[in-house]
Amino acid sequence: GPSGICPDCTPVVVATGDWEGIFTIWDCAEGFVWAKNAGALLINASFIYSQFYTGWQDLQDATNYVWSQGGIVFGAAGNANTNIGLGGTAESYPAEFPNVVCVGASQQNDDRAYLSANSQSNYGTPVDIVAPGSDIPMMDVWPSGAYTYNSWDGTSFASPGAMGVAAL
Repeated sequence: GPSGICPDCTPVVVATGDWEGIFTIWDCAEGFVWAKNAGALLINASFIYSQFYTGWQDLQDATNYVWSQGGIVFGAAGNANTNIGLGGTAESYPAEFPNVVCVGASQQNDDRAYLSANSQSNYGTPVDIVAPGSDIPMMDVWPSGAYTYNSWDGTSFASPGAMGVAAL
């Protein structure tokens, strides 16, 4: 089977949404607080919200809580080929919050990850670090117990990689 970046680490999976994978900003905020209170030191957030969504302040409060308790949240910068951090609609929260490590994606030649004709890793001042985010090997496990191997692209796959290195 596959091995992660930090094979001696014990991941804690926190499902913040419903069985279809639908979640709200408040679900995520509660998940961050729950994970920290359960002992997590590092938390990955492979999703983004805009500041224009109701509840974004609750999400920022949750990331600040994690930080105040000695934890670190890693956030995916997003895949819109956008210079984030300029305000407006090009926002990637929680990755852009002050106490979150904002992770962009690179490809094999260390260029910014090219994901499709209209999609590349976001970039800009808020990005703290980049990690491999192109052709990342993954194992998909299905409810039946069957599994398949695939490769995936994007900052959602770069962010947990950066977190894994931090865990070492």
